[in-house]
Amino acid sequence: LPADGVLGLQEESSIIGVIYTALTDGLTEQLKAEKARLEMEINQAADKALCTIQKWKTVQINEQTELETKFFTSQPMLSHIQERIKSLKKAMEMARELRRVPFLEQYCVLDKLLETLRAPVESFDLKCISLGSRMRFVFLPLLCLLCFVDSKCVVVVSHIVSPAHFYVRHVADRLESEILSRKIHNLCSGSGCSFAPGDSIETQSLIFVLSYKKQWCRSKVIEIFQKGCTERVKICPVTQLAMVYVFSLDFGFCRKVTIQSEDETPEGTLKVVNEKLRKICEDVKLELSGFVPQAIRCSLKDLVPYDLSKGWDNKALVAFRAVTGSAALEMQPLGRDRDALLVDLKKIPMDQYSDIPISIREHLVFNEVARFYYPVISDRRALRYYPPVYPKVNTELSAVVCHINNPGDFYVQAVDSMESLLLSARLQDCYNAPDVLEDEELKVYCPEIGQPCVARFEENLWYRAQVIGCPRASKVEVLYVDFGNKKIIPVSDLRKIKEEFFMLPAMATPCCLADVIPLDGKTWSEACTSRFIALTYQKLVLIFVTVYRSTPIVVQVFENDEARANIAEVLVQEELACCKPLIYDLELLNLQIHQRSPDQLKDLAVRISHVCSPSSFHVRFTQYDTQLQRIGEKVKSECELSEPQEVAWKADMFCAAFINEVWERGQICADVTSTDIAEVRLCDHGNTEKLHVSNLRPLPSSLIGSMALECCLDDIRPAGGQSGWTATAVDLFSLYVKGAVAVITIKELTEERPVPITLFCSNKVGQYVSMSDFLVREGLALWKRKPRDAVIQKPEESDVNSPTTDTQPDEKESSTSLRMLPKASLQGTPTPPKPSPRFLMTPAKVIAHTSLYNAPELPCRGHVQMTVTAVGDDGLIYARTEDLECQLQQLCERIQQTWQTLPKPKPYTWKSVLGCAVFGSDMLWYRGQILSVLGGNVEVQYVDHGFVENIPMAHVYPVLLCADVPQLCIPCQLHAINPLGGRWQEYAVAFMRELLQNRFVDDVPSDPRGPLTVQIFLDGLNLNDILCHHSHGSVDPAVLTLFNAIFFPFLCVCIQGLVETLEPMLGPFVSPNPPQEGEHFKVKVKHLHTPNELFLWPLEGPLDSKVEGETLQEALARINANISALPHLTCFNRGYPCLAEYRDGKYYRAKLLQITSLEPVTLLSLKTSCAQSLIAASTSAHPTSKSRRIFTLT
Repeated sequence: LPADGVLGLQEESSIIGVIYTALTDGLTEQLKAEKARLEMEINQAADKALCTIQKWKTVQINEQTELETKFFTSQPMLSHIQERIKSLKKAMEMARELRRVPFLEQYCVLDKLLETLRAPVESFDLKCISLGSRMRFVFLPLLCLLCFVDSKCVVVVSHIVSPAHFYVRHVADRLESEILSRKIHNLCSGSGCSFAPGDSIETQSLIFVLSYKKQWCRSKVIEIFQKGCTERVKICPVTQLAMVYVFSLDFGFCRKVTIQSEDETPEGTLKVVNEKLRKICEDVKLELSGFVPQAIRCSLKDLVPYDLSKGWDNKALVAFRAVTGSAALEMQPLGRDRDALLVDLKKIPMDQYSDIPISIREHLVFNEVARFYYPVISDRRALRYYPPVYPKVNTELSAVVCHINNPGDFYVQAVDSMESLLLSARLQDCYNAPDVLEDEELKVYCPEIGQPCVARFEENLWYRAQVIGCPRASKVEVLYVDFGNKKIIPVSDLRKIKEEFFMLPAMATPCCLADVIPLDGKTWSEACTSRFIALTYQKLVLIFVTVYRSTPIVVQVFENDEARANIAEVLVQEELACCKPLIYDLELLNLQIHQRSPDQLKDLAVRISHVCSPSSFHVRFTQYDTQLQRIGEKVKSECELSEPQEVAWKADMFCAAFINEVWERGQICADVTSTDIAEVRLCDHGNTEKLHVSNLRPLPSSLIGSMALECCLDDIRPAGGQSGWTATAVDLFSLYVKGAVAVITIKELTEERPVPITLFCSNKVGQYVSMSDFLVREGLALWKRKPRDAVIQKPEESDVNSPTTDTQPDEKESSTSLRMLPKASLQGTPTPPKPSPRFLMTPAKVIAHTSLYNAPELPCRGHVQMTVTAVGDDGLIYARTEDLECQLQQLCERIQQTWQTLPKPKPYTWKSVLGCAVFGSDMLWYRGQILSVLGGNVEVQYVDHGFVENIPMAHVYPVLLCADVPQLCIPCQLHAINPLGGRWQEYAVAFMRELLQNRFVDDVPSDPRGPLTVQIFLDGLNLNDILCHHSHGSVDPAVLTLFNAIFFPFLCVCIQGLVETLEPMLGPFVSPNPPQEGEHFKVKVKHLHTPNELFLWPLEGPLDSKVEGETLQEALARINANISALPHLTCFNRGYPCLAEYRDGKYYRAKLLQITSLEPVTLLSLKTSCAQSLIAASTSAHPTSKSRRIFTLT
């Protein structure tokens, strides 16, 4: 206690209370003051923040207003840029045409063209489009085309598919590429880009893929395969992903990423997916949007594969990769083709003394793995105008003669239609408009023969035309299809035709005046042509069609007045023309046909009048239908009013026969007996009729003759080994050809009948089909086989001088070569024959003499590797050794350097010309040898290549090129094999052409100009064995006996020690015991071969018996579990037991029936019979890889 005791304690307690009260009051005041201060500061900060936000809002709104203002001001600039792009595209197209056809440069202003191409991009005001990435994204693709013209850059090739499809990366973007790579690596290192169990992958989506170099790269999904699905899917959950096919945006390669996990659970699949793939979410895509794809697809401009039929081969890819590598290349953009850039790559030389870069395109062409593109004639027919509407036969038509060349060649326009007047008016209104006249898209820079167009006739007069020739570099010859006249005009006067004018048919119909011929029988005189022009040109006339479907159509022309004078009769009366004589007899026709060239005996229009069989049928020439009608009228006028006469009708007498109310010319077949029934053959039809003598009249001697020609198809024979044609063949042939209008080609016109021809008839689609080929395809006929040597003998002087030596082709080949004829080539019929031969004034021919090229140097006896260049139709094989390949390249360079211009063509005599120079379609010179002369063409064999070609005489010159160099192509014939039928068939030659590649030759002939006797091996297989297997030939027994006598002892030594390794021959399967006759038992049908042959499976029997403790089912299950341990089948004897794979993928017992096909080295197909009880003797074909050896038979 204190000294004061209790009182002291009370005082101290009151002091402590005062202190507590003072502290509590002070703390309360301090808290209030601090709260007021904080509230004031918060209010001040809030006011300041609101003011700042308001200012930021005002600034943003002001910027948006300025953005809208600048956007509207940039619209004119955008339109200006679009116009610039359009003009630049047109200039590039014109430059491309000028490069292909240099002579067109005189039709355009080069300075204006160059100014358009070289205009700088800086001339545009680009400030209006520098407003942000979005505006630049809109305009940059439009400027890329302008910036890329005449610009060069350095690139590296990142991926190669072919020289026409590869990807490059700019060297200048290497720093950007490294930054992109690090950014992608940082994104993929975290877990933000990993796939979750609920994620899925879609096609065309972007993902990250781990490359082989353990580097993540951007890729686009191309294809997706899901587990359990055989087809591609568009979307797939990541836990069910099996494989994904992606395209790398930054490198250009495509890659398959396979997803395989050990446990096949969704968690395991997701783990494997995240190890190889990463997803790209929207935030990552936005972050990487500033990095454009760095792989640029390119193509070498104007470069095509060396062999267009094979495309880009591995040799071209290896050469392209070798020259590009990973080095920096100089790239020159030359154009665009859709999404690919057409470029030329140049390799910068490493040698400092050489400043000429190496062109990749020229390097590939020099190494003969590619070649430059040149325009070629397409097999597709060019567009043509619709033909004019031909008037019907035997009808009158009012027309205007619009153009006349001579009375035998003029054009008329029908006046019953206003289409021609409307068409002309619309053409003038359209093509005289200023915008159309100066439209670059309608101008024609490189016209083609046959191209339809609109051509200027006179000032401001445009008409439809068709290009028919190019007489000079700057001129074209056109035919105005609505008038018939021709004119040579500049190329600048051509315009492309619009579709609305192309749909109408041609208005001018070509015609020929009927019933008259020139006075000299050859050409129309100027006086006759002038008189015909004065009578008909630009006048309304009446025409009467006498011959239908001929080009030109044969018409009679009459004046359009009351007199209706016949123009032909006027010309005859004024002695300007003469009447066309009637042909009463086919013998006179034959005399005139004999005067024709071989080309004029082709494509003759006929009508089949009577059919006996394919070996005997009669035809009439359609061009003489009018004359036949006039002959019928004369016969009718002579015999209609006459009375029957008592005439002793004898065989071969001519008569007039009254048949079906019509008088016809006929000939008695046999003497008429007492029955008064005569058998008459109709002279103008060919059929035979039996008539009463009261229907016969004597035929005037002036009308005696025949217009029916008996023909035959001599290239086929009846099928089945029969001597005569079956009724089925005759009926089918008669069904298709009797009364039909057909086309024939006379093979040989002689005095003998029937005349051998080739017959073509029109099918349902309007195509002309060979009737011989049709009967063969139907199985009613076979091709005739004529013995022919398979080896060409040494040509003699007499053979060389004859223009038809060795030019008769195989009948089958000739028929198939003319199997399908274009319908357009058959519209016209030959001009009528004239009674006197034609004499053409030709310049004197130049006599030329050349010898053969030196014989080729033969290789040494033994195995020599050669390259086959050609296989002749006679089975001869032409080949070159590797040394000759090098010599051929040197020879070609030497020839092209020596011959750089075309010599002046002259009319040579080709009888004494053997060796020659040939100007090929590729504008290169070759050495050749003349085989025969066919009309205006020459059959030439290229002595350095072996193949034969039929070319015009204008491309052949009687000059020896490099006569000191022997022939570089060696003719070879197969040793110890005889072709089927004595000569190589067409299908056998085609088989050898497809099969032969690297080959080896043996033996040397005594005659260096004869064919080299060889044996050819394909990967170790003898070509003779392959041809014998396919039934194209047979082994020569004499040569085989000599070969065995010489080489058999050595062969016996070689096979010693191999016998022990042969597979032991197992015995046949044990057949099941059949039940007793008359016994009933339960079976199951396992295989039905025919209704008379089926295989049964007994349901009761020894099938459940065990051998060595297991049944057949257990033994097969054990074998299939370890089938890979069994060796493949090596013995292929007939009936040999084996194990064969069935359609369910399991192996069953089987026996070998036969070998169904043999493909050298790669595949041997077998036909097996499955003997296992569950399959019950079903047969199928198996490759050798699906057949196994069997050791123990159950």
